[in-house]
Amino acid sequence: MNLCTSDESIVDFVETALDPVPSAEEVALANELTRRIIDAISKLPEAQRTVVYYRFVMNVSVHQVAYLTNQPVGSVKSKCHYGLQKLRRLLSDYMIEGEYVVNCKEAYVFLFQYAKGQIMREDREKVEGHLDACKDCNDLAESLRILAASMTPAQDGEIRHYMIAMPLSDGTNLLYSGVTYPIDDHQRDHMNAVLQANGGAIPQKESWSFTSHDANLEHLAEFDNEGHRIEFELVPKPSDPSKVMVVYRKMVKVYPEHLMASVALSKDKYVTTTIEDPNLVVGKMQNYLGVNAKSGLYLAIPAGAKNIRIRRGNGVIDAGAYKFAFSERYVAEDECLRLECTYLKS
Repeated sequence: MNLCTSDESIVDFVETALDPVPSAEEVALANELTRRIIDAISKLPEAQRTVVYYRFVMNVSVHQVAYLTNQPVGSVKSKCHYGLQKLRRLLSDYMIEGEYVVNCKEAYVFLFQYAKGQIMREDREKVEGHLDACKDCNDLAESLRILAASMTPAQDGEIRHYMIAMPLSDGTNLLYSGVTYPIDDHQRDHMNAVLQANGGAIPQKESWSFTSHDANLEHLAEFDNEGHRIEFELVPKPSDPSKVMVVYRKMVKVYPEHLMASVALSKDKYVTTTIEDPNLVVGKMQNYLGVNAKSGLYLAIPAGAKNIRIRRGNGVIDAGAYKFAFSERYVAEDECLRLECTYLKS
């Protein structure tokens, strides 16, 4: 199927995506595509939107559409043709030469790993296929690459923490966070011996929990130092039911300075507008790590934002399509790191 050649191929795509499919993975994919299709149809001019909806969502024949809309069959065919052409353009981020590529949410999982160059080859290929088609995600990846190069490391043997928040157009926030812990030789040897004996699986009697977070986060993925995905489960934290512990279940190895890199989506509001001035945006982040460490908070701001003011923090990193307000310093175990900024919408 080739979206670039004919209306028939677009019709096939629309009908396939709107049909029920058997497997859980295919259902999830179809739901995502269906949502995108319906959203794209809603953006068509009213005359085209009506005939495309009747024809391809309700599966009404051309002659029936002509009767329902009180217009000639030729007009229905013409509006379908031009409506489908516009749909092709609107859906180009999700289809390349008729083949499905990973959607934005699937790409989000890998963008920071891609930006750091810590990604498996097969994952890189999937991401690059999406980035070739999606300018928004390509901008995110490039800005993350610049940010990653600007983040100052901790000294050898010290803990380094980061949390990056990128507000998305749907009101959620894409979060990349990570902690690098030094692991002593004895503990590391034991852990790697357990992994080797069990093919990378961590026995249920072992509890390898390196981090915790609010239970309302949608936790997408965990990665290690080289970009291997880590299998995990989320377990309620006994001392705080509002949080969950990330318990590792399968991984490749434990490193001398082991990185736990997480990807999540959050509905927390890191940026808000003021009642007094809807163009004035206030950004706030904070984190309590609970250990002595070098910690950093980074909040993405559109490149066109004006009059950026840092109330708490270090400054602003210019990273192309985005700027990052940031707060980065050493914190004691009882300290909370905060970032506060304001800016005007472009």
